Amino acid sequence: MEVRKGHATRLRSDRGTPYRGLYTAAWSCPRSRPSGTLPSVTTPARVLSVHDFTPEQLQALPEAMASFPSIMRARGREYAVQARVGPLLFLPDAVSARVRGARLYEVWWTWEDGVWMPSCTCPIGMECKHQYAVACCILDPLRLRESPFGRRLGRLLPDRPAIQARLGQPNPDNRPVDQAADHEDFDEAFEDAPPPIPLVRPRGPAPRSAPWRGLPAAAPGPERQRRPQGLGELRAARDRWSRVDALERLLLRELRASVPLFTSPFREILSEPDADLMCWQLARALPDWTGGRIPVELEPYRERPDLQERYVTKMRSALAARLATWSDERARSRAPERSLRFVLGLERMPSGSWVVSLEPRLTSRRLDDAPRTASQLEHLLRRVQRGSEQLPEGQAELLEIYLSSLGWTDDPNAEDGITTTTVHRLLEAAAGTPALVWDENIDAECAARYGIAPGEPARLGSRAVEVTPLCEPGEAGLALRLRVRWPDGRSRGLDRALLMSGRRDGARRHPGLVVADGEFHVVGKQPPAEIAELFVATEGLPLDRKRHARMLEQLAERFPALRESLAPYTSVHPTAPLVAIDVRDDDWMQIRLFAAAPGAGWKPLDPAPAGARVQEFSPEGGWGDFALAVRGRGAPEFAPTSGAAPLEAQPAGGTPEPAPVAAPAAAGEIWLERMDDSLIAPARDWLARTGAGDGSKSGPGGMIPLQPDAHIGWWLRLTTRRAAVFAAAWDERPAGVRWYCTPRARRMLGDVHAVRPRIRVAASGVDWFSVSAEWEADGLTLTDEDLAVLRRASGPYVKISSGWVRREAGEPVEEAAATLAEIGIEPGAGEQRLSVWQLAQASPESLAAFETLGADPAAVDAIRALRRKVADFEGLPRVAVPDGFRGTLRPYQRQGVDFLAYGASLGLGAVLADDMGLGKTVQALAWLLWLRERTPDLGPALVVCPASVVHNWAREAEMFAPGLRVALLTSGEARHALLAEAQSHDLLVTNYALLRRDIEAWRKVPLGVAILDEAQNIKNPDAAVSRAAATVRARHRLALTGTPLENRALDLWSIMAFVSPGLLAPRATFTARFDRPDAPAHARRLLAARLRPVLLRRMKQQVAEDLPERIEERRDCEMHPAQRRLYLAELAASRALVAGLAAAPGGMSKHKIEILAALTRLRQICCHPA
Repeated sequence: MEVRKGHATRLRSDRGTPYRGLYTAAWSCPRSRPSGTLPSVTTPARVLSVHDFTPEQLQALPEAMASFPSIMRARGREYAVQARVGPLLFLPDAVSARVRGARLYEVWWTWEDGVWMPSCTCPIGMECKHQYAVACCILDPLRLRESPFGRRLGRLLPDRPAIQARLGQPNPDNRPVDQAADHEDFDEAFEDAPPPIPLVRPRGPAPRSAPWRGLPAAAPGPERQRRPQGLGELRAARDRWSRVDALERLLLRELRASVPLFTSPFREILSEPDADLMCWQLARALPDWTGGRIPVELEPYRERPDLQERYVTKMRSALAARLATWSDERARSRAPERSLRFVLGLERMPSGSWVVSLEPRLTSRRLDDAPRTASQLEHLLRRVQRGSEQLPEGQAELLEIYLSSLGWTDDPNAEDGITTTTVHRLLEAAAGTPALVWDENIDAECAARYGIAPGEPARLGSRAVEVTPLCEPGEAGLALRLRVRWPDGRSRGLDRALLMSGRRDGARRHPGLVVADGEFHVVGKQPPAEIAELFVATEGLPLDRKRHARMLEQLAERFPALRESLAPYTSVHPTAPLVAIDVRDDDWMQIRLFAAAPGAGWKPLDPAPAGARVQEFSPEGGWGDFALAVRGRGAPEFAPTSGAAPLEAQPAGGTPEPAPVAAPAAAGEIWLERMDDSLIAPARDWLARTGAGDGSKSGPGGMIPLQPDAHIGWWLRLTTRRAAVFAAAWDERPAGVRWYCTPRARRMLGDVHAVRPRIRVAASGVDWFSVSAEWEADGLTLTDEDLAVLRRASGPYVKISSGWVRREAGEPVEEAAATLAEIGIEPGAGEQRLSVWQLAQASPESLAAFETLGADPAAVDAIRALRRKVADFEGLPRVAVPDGFRGTLRPYQRQGVDFLAYGASLGLGAVLADDMGLGKTVQALAWLLWLRERTPDLGPALVVCPASVVHNWAREAEMFAPGLRVALLTSGEARHALLAEAQSHDLLVTNYALLRRDIEAWRKVPLGVAILDEAQNIKNPDAAVSRAAATVRARHRLALTGTPLENRALDLWSIMAFVSPGLLAPRATFTARFDRPDAPAHARRLLAARLRPVLLRRMKQQVAEDLPERIEERRDCEMHPAQRRLYLAELAASRALVAGLAAAPGGMSKHKIEILAALTRLRQICCHPA
């Protein structure tokens, strides 16, 4: 008897419930052997082990283990080391063992047709942890071998040796075999077939030419004395696992890269028997994974047209062979001998209603349209999936759809587990075909009622329908009934349409279906299934005006079709919509929608005018009487508002016109009174877009408004995100609606103007003015903290200290402050003195805007006079070059000396912050000579500079001011003697470290001038040298620096504390105003304007025309020979890298990091080879 490949299969019951522990095995035998006859079992003559496996068997077992899911591999390794696997039973072509899990299971690994097939008696059956644990125990004796095979096992086996338990060996007679019957009448024989019988195929020990131990033998040939390395090892490898191991070592050694070699395309490439083709494919595939690099030994395979031609020829041959095989298979295939169809019927329920039934039927050589059970259909599906049975095209898909729905529904109304979802999927797959038809024996009356043609294919309508309540007149008056409506306007009552309500099955919602005019239709909208069943049972609800008028009004608000059917019984009143918005202290926004007669002049919460009707729309009940809506609510102060956009902005079509309304049949037949929807609908649509909801129900986050009127109107908890949603709706609010807001809401919507500063000129002199700027008392007042919050905000609305405002609310304040900052005025800081020199450097635009901020006509006239003085200002007073100066000052240096002289005449210190190389030392020496000519008894001048430039000052003084007596106070005892004789020198030069050490002596020396060179050395006001410099006694102070502000604004404050103490605000105030990350841009402008009288900075670009031509000189450095060789090698590798990246997916733009790394390596070699 021939045993075929075994499969463990789980069966289902008739309702689709899986049977636990029921397994079958398929078997077949030659026709000459009687059914059920078994061969005898041949027991091996000696005890076998894993060492008796053939190389093919040993290589195939790890491959089978690698296909297991990762979770099963992990659990299987745990079982192997936890003594859960019993002794192994080795047979010539199988291995078995018992495994202790929840119960005791038997595991078999069977060698069939060159493949290891696992099986287990556990409920999972295929690729389970028990099978993997047994495989680990089989291969455990080979785990320590030093070879590619042993290292491969290390990835699959547990870290510790396997431990076997005393569970006893399994019975060889229990070995599973394939029992899928191959005869044609399997479906008929299945129900009467006896239980499966374990079968064993007799096998003897496989003959071998020599006992095999350990790894597969090497290829025949002369014994190699040395193992090949690199590409040679890769080419010599005989199997894919060895090639993976060799390629991994090659990539790590040369590229320091790791590539997933067990995935496509490397899995196919490393299985290529032709070594040349394998290398050629690797050279083409590796650059995509290694950034364009490949091992050097594979470089010759990059461009091999001969191998490419060989590869194409091989692929064409494979294609031709596969096409021939496919053609033979198609020629040998038979026409399907079985045909399946699903029959739809109608069955009457005990309640008298009709339901749709579904019955699968099968036709074969022995069956003629016979009904089939779920178990029989499952066996048929498995045979179709294995290829031993065929069904006509498309019927296998229908069979899968049907079986997948069995047993997986909790709907008690589903017939035999069939839901509307199943019927819908079958209709989509087989509508209009003979595979899904109506029963020939369907009830004639029922078929006529629903337009069904017995025996004809079922059809699915192309458009969804709607099931909605409608009012219909009858003999007893109006009645409310359900009707099915089509998009084209057709409608059917439930007496001519069969409704299959869609129900909720757990988290899943089944669609509703309607059978009408012989077609199925998907229901888009429908009432709950319970309501639909009551409508069918009662054939509608007779209406009474007193009891049902309010219910009809609410339903008409939600169902437009019902509202249309009530049009002859409805009185429509013209109306004007009003919206009232209130923002509370706890960030809740209340929105209320009112409707009042046009021209009544009513505003929210005022008493209703006599004879006028005012209604309010509520979330629960729709339109209601206004007097009932405001009961228990105090009246807030509402006022009309236009917001950020024009109030009467009209859409493209203008103001909507009232829709024509049908006149009632008679005054006594009016059931409903409502507002004109054509005018109210835009306001209601806008309300839906705001994100507001019913205040009596918990909204997002589970919060509800804790207000006494929470049951009135719509409520919105204001957050940044929800305020953004409201802002989008507010910007698109409809025309024709009157808007009313409380003061908080008006401030939020931008209907309050921002305050502006008002300028007053308090006093003036020859070249100065005393000016004050104060904010208006009325309007939206914003503090510095509020402005900082507005600058950081990203949403349209922001909450500040005074409530919610628009983000743009701070822009007018910022613009006014920026204009004043350009001039040097800070609003709210009291009287501030400005010089003409300070105003002359402001932009003309700022001065023009300055005039518009005048508080009164007198202030405007004073500002105009100020502007005239600024226009007539010709610059700072010029001073003559001192007689003792030797050299020529450039024009910008003359201006620098004028600036320093002007500040000294006012008693101010100065900061000369010219760019590096513009001659700050020369200008300081010229200014010092000017001071000595002007004040002969000036006293000595002290220069504090870094130690590296002390002697530079001596050289510069000797060159440009040779008349000065210069003394250098450097380290050593001599400086103390020089310090004692300070009055006998004109210029004393020391460094910052010595100044800190000698500060007590310097405090006793009256100095005429103190100059700090590279003044950024005192940028830290807390440093000891900064505190020492501030205590030096000097009549004039000067700071020289090319970088007055290095890291933060406090650096500049520290320098100014030396130059002009008290000119800037105290440190804490200065830090809070200027030295903060969120400081506004105009704060820096204000600081710059205030420093204009004492700080002068010119960049090279500003004075380029006064500078001599730049001289450039190039000097090349030659590499030494070893460095050149290293550079050229790296250059060649980088060029190959760039070429590979250019051909890689995405090109070089996707590999910028690799290119930058290559350039960095080249630069490093140029600097030094190490």
